[in-house]
Amino acid sequence: DYPVTATFYGEAFSVVSGLMRASWPHLRFGVVTTDDLVVCDVNETMITNWTYDLLVATEEHDAVVDFMVMHNYFQANFGSSDPVSYETLFDETKIFKDMASGVKTTFSHARPGDVVPPVIVNEFSLAELSSPACGATLQFTSALWHAFVLGDTIFDEDETISSLMPFAWADKAKNCTKDAAGPVGDYGMLSMKDPRGAIVDGTPRSHYYTYSLFNLAFGEAGVSTTMTVGDSASSECGANLHAYGSRFAAGDAGLFMVNTGSVACRITLSVDDGESMTANGWVLRSDDPEDLTSNGVEWNGNVGTATAALNHPVDENYERYVLTAENDGSFLLDVPAYSVSGVVVYGPGTSTNKKQAWLDKKKAAAFDEVSEEEASGDGGYSGFVPPSIPDGSSPSISKVGNGNSNVNGNGKRA
Repeated sequence: DYPVTATFYGEAFSVVSGLMRASWPHLRFGVVTTDDLVVCDVNETMITNWTYDLLVATEEHDAVVDFMVMHNYFQANFGSSDPVSYETLFDETKIFKDMASGVKTTFSHARPGDVVPPVIVNEFSLAELSSPACGATLQFTSALWHAFVLGDTIFDEDETISSLMPFAWADKAKNCTKDAAGPVGDYGMLSMKDPRGAIVDGTPRSHYYTYSLFNLAFGEAGVSTTMTVGDSASSECGANLHAYGSRFAAGDAGLFMVNTGSVACRITLSVDDGESMTANGWVLRSDDPEDLTSNGVEWNGNVGTATAALNHPVDENYERYVLTAENDGSFLLDVPAYSVSGVVVYGPGTSTNKKQAWLDKKKAAAFDEVSEEEASGDGGYSGFVPPSIPDGSSPSISKVGNGNSNVNGNGKRA
């Protein structure tokens, strides 16, 4: 009930952070900022000039701001009950960067001469639950959206955002006041108090699996990835297939891919070291591949619905795809339409120490390597066979770098 202002908040931050820093100098402190590009919940009020005024107050008190925190929720079709298009939701990634850039510019104006601190987005989702896209937070669209946001944020050359943190492990689900995209919305990765009694607490939402797959397929450092599209390739693959390369500490190459389009793409994958022998892979898509509004998923051919989840952890309960290299060391694989995919490429003669590193990370079941003798070099799959497309359709080439140039110059993961 206290009449909080930006200046009051800035003064309070300065006093509290100063006292805590004096006792615990290793701690870092950040301020909560806002930007006017996105309209928040229609039932809430934005305080004018919040970011500028609070930063001025911190400067007047000689306070150190180690980082700035932002929240990102989107109100597409603000004031309307009309459905929000798929394309509009994916355009939000650009707004992420614009908002963070705006906050950094405001810092420069409020505290000229000071080094602009990093921006952390510590709450985000593709829609505010009061918006017409409320129900999309549970749909497979959300799984694709989170994958695209992850990749584009890590591989942002301007380093606009330094860290991403989804809103909550579990947040109370709500009935949508505008149900154009469905009756229930939820920011959390796991269900909690879903109004539909058939969905028990702890059931994973679709975007939970996105982060599971990202954790498997993306290594400790992002690396340069080039993609070229041949003359016979579908223009949709060139526009909608997004590939993000990485290297694991043990030296293996990882590729995280998002196909946001309606056309499946066949890719040839090569790694700069030229010694690839085998690869493990995972494919995530909707339990109904033709329906992105579904609340269920398919993980390597295994289906989990909104009410009957897959067994967890998924990487230990379901086999990965295994692909052996062609004679030239490249891999030929299919990326289904509207999917999130991950590939980890291994070289020959994997050492005992390398394998032990994965055991220590409790990923042995997912990353169980195929020996050189088993890697026949014929480009064949073993285990399950991923969804395939006709030969010659939508060829494209992705190449993962050798790790000499880390994304953003720091090799950090979001």
